[in-house]
Amino acid sequence: MNKNLGVTDWITGILTIRFDIEEGQLVDNCYPETLIPESLKKLIAYYSFPDSYVNRPEGELYYFFQINFQGTPLNCYVYFNQKKDSSVQRGFDQKSIVLLSRFHCIKIFKKLTQLAFEINFTRNETDNLEYIFKSINLNNNPRVLIIDSKDFILKLDKKEMSLIISF
Repeated sequence: MNKNLGVTDWITGILTIRFDIEEGQLVDNCYPETLIPESLKKLIAYYSFPDSYVNRPEGELYYFFQINFQGTPLNCYVYFNQKKDSSVQRGFDQKSIVLLSRFHCIKIFKKLTQLAFEINFTRNETDNLEYIFKSINLNNNPRVLIIDSKDFILKLDKKEMSLIISF
């Protein structure tokens, strides 16, 4: 990973993935853009769409996987969403958001990926991923994270595994 990222950064990267009927899984957006090499983006995109979900018309799924990048384990937390959409050739729209982190905190990242998905796909802004990335990493405390943004306030304690969210 980029040596400029501190050990205390909650996330090291964030990606949005979409499914194209002709090309398969594609990275739609990535932040920081230069952090993740293309080969890793393709691998993450591939694992960000569950094969077992193709026969369901709608729904969401949260899961994580771990990859080894430059000798370091990298946790990839995925929030996948599938909705019926008659304007799409396949009949439904599929997209995922992926948070990359060195931390292995499944409960915390489940809520963070869900919030990131909601913010990214409901806010009509071009800087969504940057906004999410900076909001999560703003505190830079490896134990307690407090995000106070215009969309939500999130307080979590990794040691206590407690999470409080206010909208």
